[in-house]
Amino acid sequence: MPYSDDDLIEDIRGVAAEVGGKPTLNDYREHGTAAVTTIYDRFGSWQDALDAAGYEPREPDSAVTDEELLDELGRLVDELGERPTATDMNDHGAYWASTYRRAFGSWNNALEAAGIDSSPSQDRQPVSDDALLEELERVAEQVNGTPTTRAMEQHGEHSPNTYIRRFGSWNDAVTAAGFEPNEEVGTETVTTEELIDELHRLADEIGDRPVADDLRKHGKHALRTYQQRFGSWSAALEAAFDDESTEDA
Repeated sequence: MPYSDDDLIEDIRGVAAEVGGKPTLNDYREHGTAAVTTIYDRFGSWQDALDAAGYEPREPDSAVTDEELLDELGRLVDELGERPTATDMNDHGAYWASTYRRAFGSWNNALEAAGIDSSPSQDRQPVSDDALLEELERVAEQVNGTPTTRAMEQHGEHSPNTYIRRFGSWNDAVTAAGFEPNEEVGTETVTTEELIDELHRLADEIGDRPVADDLRKHGKHALRTYQQRFGSWSAALEAAFDDESTEDA
């Protein structure tokens, strides 16, 4: 039986009660009932899901000091047990990675300011294109068909965003692996530039960076179109509003 929005919100609140505070995505993975992909499909991002559950959103950039940003980086290192990437911060941290870029000039500069080695660790060496494609083929066998971004999230070893950054789009990665892309309504007729332009138009209309609910109410394209094209709603926002693309390592 599918989860309702209320079911998911109550589940998030239950995890919060269990961990004693606003839960991280890792907390939900460990203690939640639904799949993380269900949360993303329904709300667009973990932060939007937390907002729907009544938890305070991330602080505005102007309210955050450099010291608070560095403290949060240190906390994230403790949580992950390794050097965090910009994607880790977007998924698990209290602030957007773009906030660090604006404050310190780049993600690596922020790491160095926090006393964290900015060089990729041994276990974070970039995976080869061949290895990415082999993993796509393995996931395809597991789901018995062309893999979707959701299938990669659920069964794969790598983030869909890694494929999008490496091959240009999820469908290009799928094609490179020898599969016919899964066409979702609207994704084949709208260009990436048009999707990004629409996000800028929406931001101008509401006076702030849009959240998934803004897109549902006022946008011209479906949330799933952005998730299919960019891999996730957060990745679409980064492509539209960050001056630099997110580093994968």
